[in-house]
Amino acid sequence: MDKQRWVQLEELFHAAKELPSGERDAFVAGRCGTAAELRQTLLSLLHVEGAGMLDPAELNGWNFEKLCNAVNAIHQP
Repeated sequence: MDKQRWVQLEELFHAAKELPSGERDAFVAGRCGTAAELRQTLLSLLHVEGAGMLDPAELNGWNFEKLCNAVNAIHQP
């Protein structure tokens, strides 16, 4: 992904995590359209975040791109 796509992903992640879980899939589908990599990464992040697997205290020093790559490496929806 290019820099612009990472920025978009981060914005979408923060917007989606504020929604009730029942509304997230429709939000992701509507915002990602046919961008499969964006959709998969966003859904993976939301899944990991929703499962309580992200501890903000442990993420100091991580940038968003590195976090996404780590999540994608361990989680395939």
